[in-house]
Amino acid sequence: MLEDQLNFIDNTIADINNNEELLKLSEMENDKEMIEYIQKSLSDLINVLEKKEIESFLSGPHDSKDCYLEIHTGAGGEDASDWSQMLLNMYINCLRGSELSSFEVTLEDTSFKETGIRSALLFISGRYAYGYLKHEQGVHRLVRLSPFNADVSIQY
Repeated sequence: MLEDQLNFIDNTIADINNNEELLKLSEMENDKEMIEYIQKSLSDLINVLEKKEIESFLSGPHDSKDCYLEIHTGAGGEDASDWSQMLLNMYINCLRGSELSSFEVTLEDTSFKETGIRSALLFISGRYAYGYLKHEQGVHRLVRLSPFNADVSIQY
């Protein structure tokens, strides 16, 4: 992992130096296409560096490892199990479909209820899976506010 980081730094410095030389040449020759190419190259480099900045915060001993994510329905009956199902779908879709992640998500176990789920266990594998998800803990509550007031008429 350390070798990968050192290679990244060396390659980044080389890219910056190459773009600097190309920029000098293209400005001397007034080559607008090359200048546009350099701008795109630098924009791509900035995106990669921003991603690396995020990864720099993930330096804990277990941050680079795979993890499990559990969802358990608490008190609240059908609404709570329905909310748990929504959370499960959100995690699966966000972890599989995010441009930041290349996570693989496997639904290991599910306990269903009339509507929604009682519990679910997901296995998330990929680079920094634990690091990204270690703060996804605690109770997620859903409070539904009724559009009706005490007089059973719609309030705005």
